[in-house]
Amino acid sequence: MIEKETDIPNWNSAPVWAMYIAQDLDSEWNWYETKPFSVNGEDNWLSVPSTMHAQAEPPIVDMKVPHWHEMIFPRPTLKRKDNES
Repeated sequence: MIEKETDIPNWNSAPVWAMYIAQDLDSEWNWYETKPFSVNGEDNWLSVPSTMHAQAEPPIVDMKVPHWHEMIFPRPTLKRKDNES
């Protein structure tokens, strides 16, 4: 399910191992175990060999995303209440 405010796939559908989600130039979202990186001239994210990555939901619209380098997000963390241990 896509979150309407940001069009980022919902973290509830993420694989357990996924720590990042990133969108590439062609608007495809992918889950990554480690923080992906890009190389000059490439139009997609790369991941460290031997780490996991998988495509999230297919894009709703096939379009070019001009600022795709900014579309990388870490897994949200749960905030603990001060009285929890």
